[in-house]
Order: sequence, then structure tokens, then C-alpha cells
Amino acid sequence: LLQVGRSLTIKLEEKGLTLCRDVCRFTRGQLRGWFGARGEMIWANAHGEDYGQVNQPAQRRTMSAEINWGVRLQDNAAAIQLLAD
Repeated sequence: LLQVGRSLTIKLEEKGLTLCRDVCRFTRGQLRGWFGARGEMIWANAHGEDYGQVNQPAQRRTMSAEINWGVRLQDNAAAIQLLAD
């Protein structure tokens, strides 16, 4: 199960919950009663609900990520133009 650490895994296994389909047999309230807020999160993940924030990946700023190492510039003007782009 997603976002489940070692100690919570042990508690889930004690209840017979090892797969998402096992979690789906119980109500959100039952899981919240057993595991608190983490139980609600487990129930939501097992039912395909994810309310996490989606962030755009940061723009890369290294030259090696933008061009390959085989680039050979003819002069300083070409280097300045490459860096400006």
C-alpha cells in the first residue's frame, strides 16, 4: 500500500489488510477508527482518490541538461549566443 511505513504495515497486517482490495472491504469510518487520520488516507488511496498537490517540475538551469557535450562553438560570439538562448 502507498504511503505506509513499517509500523503502520504491521498494524494493517494484524487486521488482515495487505492489498488494496482488502482495504476496500471496510468503510472509511472503520479505518479511521482503527488508524486515525492515516486510516482515512489509506482508504482514499485504495479507492483511487488522491488530493495531493501537483507541482510543475522546476526548469533545469544546467547547460548539460540542455545540450550535449559534443557541441563545439567556433568563437566567443557563438558561446554568448548559446548562453543567451
